Amino acid sequence: MNEFLEKVQRVKPIVRVRGIQYDKEFFLLTEIKAEKQKLIDELTKYQEKYIQAVTELNSERESGRREKLDILEIGIEAIKSKWIEILKQIRVIEAKEQAQEQAVKIAKRNLKSVEKLLEIYNEELIEFEKHEDLKVMDDIAVRMFNNN
Repeated sequence: MNEFLEKVQRVKPIVRVRGIQYDKEFFLLTEIKAEKQKLIDELTKYQEKYIQAVTELNSERESGRREKLDILEIGIEAIKSKWIEILKQIRVIEAKEQAQEQAVKIAKRNLKSVEKLLEIYNEELIEFEKHEDLKVMDDIAVRMFNNN
């Protein structure tokens, strides 16, 4: 019985460690997704600013006044530059997200394999205990039969 119990006792800490590793990887993925969403929200904000600035620039061009054109064009270029910068950041974060998703898959697979091993060891222990109980019951039955 000791060997079966030892197997179970050896695997339990590994299951805990693998569970902690999975939770850590999943938490990091969640943080990356939150960061990506924040960037997407910021990108949307700059897209709206860009559309608003272009609309204002077009209105200025259609009107007879031309004094704000240079300022508006400079503003649009600044918004476009920020927009491009955010797009680049999103690409980087998406690459991180893909890598982290793979890390989560690997951690989950590792956890499941060790959990399966623990399940097998527990089943072996239960079978061994059943077998030992049967032996004891047989011994008791033989003693009772011999005493009569």
